[in-house]
Amino acid sequence: MFRSWQGCFVLTGIVFVLQLFPYTGIFLMMLAAPYWSVLLINLAFALMIRDSWTGAQPRWLMLFPALWFGGYFCVAAVSHWQAHNFNATIVAANAHKHISFDQKKYDILIEPDHRDSSNGSSLTPDVMVKWFGVTRAYQVIGPSPGDIQGYELTATQCPGTMGAGAAGGGTWQRLIDGGYGTGRKMTFARNLCLFISPSKPQRPTIRIRPQPQVESKGLTTRASQDIVVATPDGRAIVLRSGWADPLSWIPQPVMGCWLNSGQPAWQCDASFLHEKLYDRKRDRTPNGADDVVGRALGLVKTSVRERYLGVEWR
Repeated sequence: MFRSWQGCFVLTGIVFVLQLFPYTGIFLMMLAAPYWSVLLINLAFALMIRDSWTGAQPRWLMLFPALWFGGYFCVAAVSHWQAHNFNATIVAANAHKHISFDQKKYDILIEPDHRDSSNGSSLTPDVMVKWFGVTRAYQVIGPSPGDIQGYELTATQCPGTMGAGAAGGGTWQRLIDGGYGTGRKMTFARNLCLFISPSKPQRPTIRIRPQPQVESKGLTTRASQDIVVATPDGRAIVLRSGWADPLSWIPQPVMGCWLNSGQPAWQCDASFLHEKLYDRKRDRTPNGADDVVGRALGLVKTSVRERYLGVEWR
């Protein structure tokens, strides 16, 4: 007799095969078909447990879901242990590496690696101003020495009523609190505006130079990036940043195909999803590039709303 758990496995295979062909695969990709296997495979093993428990199938069949869920849990535990060790290594590498920073005396200039704009780097002037209490910071944005953009937070009303706009050869942004994903209503700060414009540091400069990011995949997905922080007097320290995403505790097998626009090519793969432990707002593993630089400079990470208690938010 054909069982429901068998149907889940068969359906998983059919969906995967259909994704191998771009004509049907693109349609299924829009329906998030690569993620259907998460539900179908776990449901198949759950139904297998039910059939074995009720006697509809032999009891020895219980071995397979035990290997699936139990075996996976053991592998996930190893993955989380690797992530913990990775983060502990970064903390040890940065211990006792500090630079005295007074924003009344110095400016910060970030000279990003050419791939930082696409690899999700959190080390930007925008982040330093909004999260680390720096009122202004700068970033190199081009190959020429003068291609520098400044970010400055001022206690003034923004020129317009929209969320952002252009003014004086640059742009401005109203600071936002809440909104999608926070569970709070989106509000804007009054009498507080972030101005972005071509400009150069006016004070002695602390230069921050992120090096190329190094990534590795396995039980734990890891990314690390060295950051050189140099003072105006020539002193320099090398910080290590990075994060590790271990396997999720519940098996989440993703099987499918998608369009790799960088190649371009139709690409297929099967793998388990990893947990995204690094998040700048939650800081469950606070070793991102912005975190390690902030600690080295003696900056405390707080939101704009926490720093400017007298500002009205609407």
